[in-house]
Amino acid sequence: MLIHYIIVRRDLPLGVLAAMVTHAAGESAAKYEANHVEGFEGCTAVVLEAKSEADLNDTAEILRSAAVDNVEVHESSGEFAGQFMAIGVVPGDREKLEPIFLDYQCLKEDRDDTKLWGV
Repeated sequence: MLIHYIIVRRDLPLGVLAAMVTHAAGESAAKYEANHVEGFEGCTAVVLEAKSEADLNDTAEILRSAAVDNVEVHESSGEFAGQFMAIGVVPGDREKLEPIFLDYQCLKEDRDDTKLWGV
């Protein structure tokens, strides 16, 4: 069974975070489609959070060490220019990928961080 992980920085404003999830998902899905004849219908999508850019860098290193195909998203302009923003893991076999992400949390609303979300 296929699974598609997206890891995004939790310290981003909501609109930027949403854009980065979109970029990471789209680019990694396109990379999958370029190498597979079959689609990924029935694929489970999971959005995980990294607390910061440093945590995202740590995740990228783990993925490189495990030879997991992925797309790293870096911002090209604006307030976050040059920063590492998200990772889109190319959809893959759940049994291979799931153990890598056991200690990660799904992206969720944290009601204590209203300043972070600009509310």
